[in-house]
Amino acid sequence: MKDIMEKERQLSKEEVTNEIIKVLNKFASVASHDLKNPLSSIKNIAYYFTNSVKLEGEVPNKMLRMLGSEVDRMNNMIVDLLDSTRVKQLHTENYDLKALINEVIEKHKSDKYSFEISAENMLIYADPGRIKQVFSSIIQNAKEAMPEGGTITVKAYKSGNDARVEISDTGTGMDEETLSQIFDPMFSTKQAKALGMSLTVSKQIVTMHDGTIKAESILGKGSKFTVNLPLAVSV
Repeated sequence: MKDIMEKERQLSKEEVTNEIIKVLNKFASVASHDLKNPLSSIKNIAYYFTNSVKLEGEVPNKMLRMLGSEVDRMNNMIVDLLDSTRVKQLHTENYDLKALINEVIEKHKSDKYSFEISAENMLIYADPGRIKQVFSSIIQNAKEAMPEGGTITVKAYKSGNDARVEISDTGTGMDEETLSQIFDPMFSTKQAKALGMSLTVSKQIVTMHDGTIKAESILGKGSKFTVNLPLAVSV
């Protein structure tokens, strides 16, 4: 009985999440249409004053540069929100998982973070662009949990009929309350700079692949995300 109630509760939570994503998608579409033109005008005005009008002192010039930068940030937020909530269909194919992981890590490499990679050679049946989005979101989450730098460990191996990918960090970790909400729409930790949709959408993408995603964490010691994806379809 307890298992049935838990399953119904989880189903209800997923239905609410899907409805929230639909609302956010509609909001993002409206925001994109109604805000981009005035934001573009503001940026053009800032550009004009920065390059054509001689202002005295560093403060006014600094404020104009900040204005242009903030407009860019708002535009990027709109684009990211639109992209993150529009997961309508997948373009699946057999894809080299090890190569995919390396492509994602290459984009996140920096002197601040070290990566330890252990990946078996295997093919997955997936939409490579969307799975890259999932792994990138997890790695970005790991980096935000390690503001002073740290190590990100990625392991990939076969587990039954699935490919299992584990991504661990040496960051600040999460308490139980935070851990229970990280896949909820609009939730973000204190370290996160985004609106908190990336992990929600990541779960949606993995579920659409008939896969699973879960997170484990110990406060002060780091977190681990485990993603299971179906192996390639035999021809």
